[in-house]
Amino acid sequence: MTAGVAGVVGAGGTTRAAGRERGRLVPLIAAVAGFLVAMAWSWRPSMWNDELATVSAITRPWGRFAELLEHRDAVVAPYYLLMRVWVLAGDSDLWLRTPSALGVAAAAGLLADLGRRLWSPRAGALAAGILLALPSVSRFGQELRPYTIALATAVFSAWALHRALERRGWPVYALSVLLLPLGHLFTALALPAHLAVVAARDRRALPRFLAALVPGVALLALVAVLSAPQRAQVAWLGAPKPQDIVFVRATANAWALTLEPWHWAVAALGWAVALIGLASAVPLWRSGAGGGRAWVGGLLLWGLLPMPVLVVTSLLVAPVYTSRYVLFAAPAFALLAGAGLARVRLPLALAALAVMIGAGLPQQVLLRSHDGHGQPYAHAAGIVSEGMRAGDAIVYAAPFARDGFQRYGSRLPDDVLMVTPASRTGGFGTVERRDVRKALDGHDRVWVVRPATPRLMKPGTDLPSRRGLAPGHVPVIMSIHEAGFRPQRSWHYRGLTLALLTR
Repeated sequence: MTAGVAGVVGAGGTTRAAGRERGRLVPLIAAVAGFLVAMAWSWRPSMWNDELATVSAITRPWGRFAELLEHRDAVVAPYYLLMRVWVLAGDSDLWLRTPSALGVAAAAGLLADLGRRLWSPRAGALAAGILLALPSVSRFGQELRPYTIALATAVFSAWALHRALERRGWPVYALSVLLLPLGHLFTALALPAHLAVVAARDRRALPRFLAALVPGVALLALVAVLSAPQRAQVAWLGAPKPQDIVFVRATANAWALTLEPWHWAVAALGWAVALIGLASAVPLWRSGAGGGRAWVGGLLLWGLLPMPVLVVTSLLVAPVYTSRYVLFAAPAFALLAGAGLARVRLPLALAALAVMIGAGLPQQVLLRSHDGHGQPYAHAAGIVSEGMRAGDAIVYAAPFARDGFQRYGSRLPDDVLMVTPASRTGGFGTVERRDVRKALDGHDRVWVVRPATPRLMKPGTDLPSRRGLAPGHVPVIMSIHEAGFRPQRSWHYRGLTLALLTR
């Protein structure tokens, strides 16, 4: 009888231990899933303009790199320095995008572990699943830009804070804050949430918390001071519009509303994650689970604060808001939503997660297409390479188009490339019409690369459409028209239009 009872107790203890062990595997599984989701077909889309700008920055000589940071892009200097080291091992699209995929992996794994520590392994697993269901996470996980690095550093700092408050030391938290500028300056907007957690959880830890902040905050302040005179670099943003003011932007490009397949369903997915997270905060707050109300309040502040701060700053001071800048707030909503769904029956929670994945699936497929990042330079350069004849010219009337064609158009002979002065530097300076006409002398066919436009010519006229053109590039298009060239064929992509014109 005694042996039987002991056997039952032993079996129960073994079962609980096995459950805890499986719980420890959840963060690893989430990290691997995050990496695979981000990397899947990431080699198909061409690099778009911002990625080409990163390539230009990290591959230029140190003297020109310092000049670049002096006049622009100081805000992403830590990221550029990281990528200057990374590019030493290779410069393929897949390799250069791998750090962003690693950022998604780190964010998913650490978020799952934070959810496990605060509530349960199920809460952590669901939170990671919800985060990975957002197409914007995959989009920026496949991009040579710092936004998923910001995502990872924000989650790491929250995870490290929980670790520190559990009496496991503050050096790791100090390191996590020091890494925040590696992603984006605005990731610092997660720090007020940390202060709220510490103040509510353990006020005696405030001195150690503030001391741990010093190195990271000092670096953030330095980056802010260096980048403040360069505000003109984001002047193109303009004042935020109502459609831009979102909590979790889940569209494929994550920064502009465009009518794409299932666009509104995906936009609704972002709002659904935010609203489920907000609704879940109520019972979590009342129950006091997960370290009491401190972490629930901190997660709410992490998710809600960045957007209104940047929107108000944009309206009152200078434009600084676009939804990709607040992508780092998405894990807060995902964690609250995951913890809330963990309180319902498992089949219902899995069904809700499946609906989220299904809503984002069309955009997940779209962003992995050849024009998934907007400017399909590889596809367009292939068309030009196959259709090029001796004596053809190429005119670039879009920023970084020349860089894109040079990266992917290796079969294009150099002696037929005709580059406008404005596109030579990727800038928007005015181009004299006579310069373009002179360059076109002796050419009977010209390939034109320009921003996306549904119509090359203005309706009812024989004049070229100026839609989408920067003012400095309008004379380029007009001079081609004045030289007697007319469209013969065109190819239209999401962010690019390629046209063949003949005299």
